[in-house]
Amino acid sequence: MKSVWLLGVSLLTFCSASFAQNSTAYTPSELALFADESLKQSIGQLEAGVPIKLLQSKQDASQIELEMWRKKKGFGRIWYNQFSKQITDAIMDKNFMQNNPTFEVLESKEDPLTGLVWQKVKLQAWVKNSKFTDSLTDFLGKCGTNLQDRM
Repeated sequence: MKSVWLLGVSLLTFCSASFAQNSTAYTPSELALFADESLKQSIGQLEAGVPIKLLQSKQDASQIELEMWRKKKGFGRIWYNQFSKQITDAIMDKNFMQNNPTFEVLESKEDPLTGLVWQKVKLQAWVKNSKFTDSLTDFLGKCGTNLQDRM
């Protein structure tokens, strides 16, 4: 199973598609996150296949917006795809999270099973220019790959 996941992640690296600004797209591979357009102030890392919103593209960098869930206490620097689900989308740098990061809390919600408070957060950040895709289904299809056929 691990080799299928690794194969999927490597395939994501080679796919590309056109991408319209201000619409949802997905990261093609793991991407470093930065606070600045010059890509010098690292703030974390995104996983492959993470939904993002492209705000603007410059010569070497793209400004993106992330909307994710995090636990208010404990591992608040791990950001997740969905409320109360342990599907990691981003891992923020410890230094960034300890120095009053500028993200917006959109919503707070208590997990009825654990009692933990989760926060839906929004953050603008910069990434090195990449080829984003607008659909995870298209993402694998453009590679001409069906993971089930490769097993």
